[in-house]
Amino acid sequence: MFAPRFALLASNILFLGATSVIGQTMPTAMCNDNRVPAGSLASGVLNVHLEARPAIWYPNEIGKTSLVVSAFAEEGRAPQIPGPLLRVPAGVEISATIRNSLDHTIYVHGLASRPEASSQPAPLVDPTTTQDSADTLEIPVGAVKQVRFKSGAAGSYYYCLATSY
Repeated sequence: MFAPRFALLASNILFLGATSVIGQTMPTAMCNDNRVPAGSLASGVLNVHLEARPAIWYPNEIGKTSLVVSAFAEEGRAPQIPGPLLRVPAGVEISATIRNSLDHTIYVHGLASRPEASSQPAPLVDPTTTQDSADTLEIPVGAVKQVRFKSGAAGSYYYCLATSY
């Protein structure tokens, strides 16, 4: 009985020690209040440079419980949760460059034109054959991909990364 408890305690101490070491070298993900748009808008094109990288996230309060997460950041800035805000007028072209600084391949969804408000949504089908599957960016470790698209209909949309397709 003593050995299992000791092993559990030792593993918890080891985990806490590893977490504090990781926290010293990994940036903290900042809370994005979605007030400041990312990138620069010039001549009808929003240029934005995003980077997917690991970060420490404190969901409740800095210094309390933390998680290591994959987060988006504008290159040269702190990671944000949710990721950097892409705010543009309808129909503006977006040129996004995405760098994968994580240790695994990522799949980025949502960086594509949106249908016009007057068009009817397509019926649900097999997700591997939808327009979203054609617009998914697969970005290997260390790679950089660029995507250009028109923003489409006015509205609020999201983009995200996944670790599997």
